[in-house]
Amino acid sequence: MSDGDILKAIKNTVNVASSLILPKSKEEDKQQQNNQNNDSQNFDSGLYFRLNKSEFVGLNPYIDFFEPQKINNSLFKTFKELALSKAENLFYRGCRILVTGQKESAYKYFKNALEKDPQLADAYFMLGIFDREEKKYKSSVENFRKAMLLHGNLGKTIKPALPSFRLIMPVTSNLSFAFYPDLVGASIMLALSLRANSSENAGDELEQICDLLPGNNTLIFILSIILYEAGKIEKAIKILNNTKSDSPDSALNFVMLAKILSENGHANEAIEMSQKFVKSDSIESDLKKDLDIILKNCDEREKCKSSTAEDLLLFTRLQINTPVPTKTKIKIKTIQENEEEVKIIQFLHYLAENKKYRLYDGITIGRKECDIDFAWDNEIQDKHAVINFKNGKWYIKPLSDNAIISVNDFQISKKASINLGDIIKIGTSEFEFKQTKKRAK
Repeated sequence: MSDGDILKAIKNTVNVASSLILPKSKEEDKQQQNNQNNDSQNFDSGLYFRLNKSEFVGLNPYIDFFEPQKINNSLFKTFKELALSKAENLFYRGCRILVTGQKESAYKYFKNALEKDPQLADAYFMLGIFDREEKKYKSSVENFRKAMLLHGNLGKTIKPALPSFRLIMPVTSNLSFAFYPDLVGASIMLALSLRANSSENAGDELEQICDLLPGNNTLIFILSIILYEAGKIEKAIKILNNTKSDSPDSALNFVMLAKILSENGHANEAIEMSQKFVKSDSIESDLKKDLDIILKNCDEREKCKSSTAEDLLLFTRLQINTPVPTKTKIKIKTIQENEEEVKIIQFLHYLAENKKYRLYDGITIGRKECDIDFAWDNEIQDKHAVINFKNGKWYIKPLSDNAIISVNDFQISKKASINLGDIIKIGTSEFEFKQTKKRAK
């Protein structure tokens, strides 16, 4: 990701949380790429250390590579010797052309790959990126939604062809969010596409992913920005209160929270939070400047002075739009109150009869001897589908070749992910994937 000098500087100044990936030396980076070829090394979407020399472009991630794709030629010779499907062949050609900067031609190859295999998740992800760059937000949203639907397969085609592919979004001079073809990356790209299209519901689907992956600071940060811009201040505060650990990615969330509190009648809480983090060795220097600005503005307000309302560097860099300030002090729950244990129950809501079927790993649906039996539905097989839960994600899978299943009117023939709000049709029966929250006694 960056050279050894930056690594030494970071190790001397930052106590990095285990969830944060450190930059590698050139030798380690080379070994890392070799490992990726063997599918033994994967990256996850999140905050990374990276010295940023380019201009900040707001909440607009762009395609980037850790290293030039020097290994592509040998990779594609290997691909020729493998028994690839026509769709995979077209996809790999598109990847090879993308490296040379011919995005228009690559787009056509990815489009053709989907004609051969409509369930090639990575192709939807790539098309979503290109459509977003061309400001075709409607089709971008559609492609990212399809990628999320099939997110169990996301990254499996891209990673062998483009081992150092990523979407990069700088947030400070030394920190960047990197988004990969995974559930988090696709979810955030979907939300940012909806935001760019001025959708009022830009945060809805991202909020559902936050429920499925609680404590993910990257999701919390992006969602809080979207909620803040929409004027949903109480919601933004609530999700920011779920931030965990003392690390650079959590610091971003606490800066965001202090900013919101300071603007909405909670200057004392903002001051307390800013003072705590401005002294921390784990906070990047650009963020300390922002915390100093928050302290200055809060101090002026407390002394009834006319504040200069100096905005944060973070807000300027990311082009975050400040909503119209509220006239009354917003009531908020304290962090301690939000820590009360909440049990999340997820279920299938059978729309025709308003019945709820609680989900658990391995639940089966069919006509005979299944956990959910629909003996009267002739279009359902005896053993029709199984729903599994793995790594915080739900999946539905047909149990026979004749088992017809569609998710949001998109027919699947193999395992696919399901998310909150999805409409799942099995035979003639329709279900909505929902959840409820129950306070622990």
